This record gives sequence, C-alpha cells and structure tokens, in this order.
Amino acid sequence: MPKIKIFLWQLCHNALPVRGLLFRRGCHIDPLCPLCSQDIETIEHLLWDCPATTTVWALAAQHNWIPQVSTHRTVAWGHYFGSLHTRLTGTSLQRTAFLLWGLWKASNGVVFQNETFHPLKCLIRAKSLTAQWRIRTCMSVDTFLQGHSTIPVKTPFFVRWEPPFPGRVKLNFDGSLQNGSAAGGYVLRDWRGMVLLVGATSFGRTSIVMAEGRALRDGLQAAINGGYRNLEIEGDNMLIIQAIQNQTQIPWQVHNIILEIRELLV
Repeated sequence: MPKIKIFLWQLCHNALPVRGLLFRRGCHIDPLCPLCSQDIETIEHLLWDCPATTTVWALAAQHNWIPQVSTHRTVAWGHYFGSLHTRLTGTSLQRTAFLLWGLWKASNGVVFQNETFHPLKCLIRAKSLTAQWRIRTCMSVDTFLQGHSTIPVKTPFFVRWEPPFPGRVKLNFDGSLQNGSAAGGYVLRDWRGMVLLVGATSFGRTSIVMAEGRALRDGLQAAINGGYRNLEIEGDNMLIIQAIQNQTQIPWQVHNIILEIRELLV
C-alpha cells in the first residue's frame, strides 16, 4: 500500500495538503474544515481537534483497538504525535497510523465524493485497511516497524483477521455505545481481504446488544442484495451468535431481530 507511505511522509514533514495550508499558499479555497465548518483545517485540527475526529478516536479506544486517549483534549497534537514511537507497541502504532490515514480518506470522501462522515464507518474502514495490509504483506504487525531500535524484540500476541476460504466472503459486524447513543456497522470482504461492502448506522438510544444485532441484520441484508451467498459471519458478541444458533435463550430485546437474521440465513 504505497499510498499510506506517502501519507505518513507528508504527515511527518507537515506537508499534508489540508485547506489551511493551501489557503496560506495562495489557493482560492475555503479554509474551513469540511467536517465541522467550525475552524480552519490544519493538520492538527483535522486529525486531532475536530469534533468529528475526536469521536473516532474515542470509538477506537472504546473498542480496545488503540490505547485509551483519556486526555485527548488536553494533550497537544505535537506532543502526542511526536511521542507515538516511544509510547506504543508495534501493533498499536500500526493501528494508529491506519486510523490517521482512515481519517484523511474519510475527509477526502466528504470533499471529493460528497460522502457523509460517519465516525463508526471511519473506524471500520481503518480496521479493514489494517487487515488488508497484513494479508497483502504476509507479515507480523511488528514487521511494519522493522529495524526500529526502540521496539523490543518479542513475539507479539494479537488477534488476526482470518480470510474465508476461496470463493467465500466474510461478514464482520460490530456495535458501540457512547453517551447513551448506539451505532453499528459491518464490512464484507472476500478471501483476498478486499472490501466488497461496508456500512454503518446510528441507532440512537438503545442497548449494545440491539446495535450489534441490527448491524448483523443490515450486513446480511446488504450482502444478499449484492448477490453474495457463500457467507461466513464473524463478530465478538457471543450472545448474538449463540442466539442465532439456538444455543441460548433469545434475549427479549433482540427477539425479532434474531428471527429476521435466521430467516435471512435460510
């Protein structure tokens, strides 16, 4: 993935073509951030201070995908970014790099493709990009930082996304709950790790089990509508999985959702 290397080089050299930088160089462009329209789009604002961005960071930490950034709004961007290589392990540092790139791609989608920015969808895209990187390079997450003297030599332990068998596709689903508001999303990939479908929805005030159940149902419906039949399903909510397999009593909150999912799987 050479594009992320270019992105990281531009980021490290303060050369990312954000609106504020282009405006200062004489380009006739609106310098305001396209995600919030509240402040000038600098690198620090886009990737760190923007309200939309801070939501993505919070979701990533809530999912235990990156370490907690509990003092996000009180830590300066320069201090945080400059100390990444000394504070994070190879796994966390790689994920952070892809999260930053995912934020940049999402911002470009808003500007150039008239997309709607959705924090959970942005996080799912970052996770998908990370999985594709591992599959395509066929190497450990710590190899991403091979040769860095500050990373101790050790055998990492991590959960790797496993591709389905050739000819099949895998549907991953997930949900989140923040400040009483729930959201869910899904991503469908083929055996090469290529993303086929991705979606995310805000469900408002509901439970996490309801959000994950609806995310799975929406993902299944999208896959079927797209003509994908040979499906493998993967998620971390054992209650949902066991309820679908009739291995446990269906919680009353998701009773109708589980029945809909079973019908889709027939």
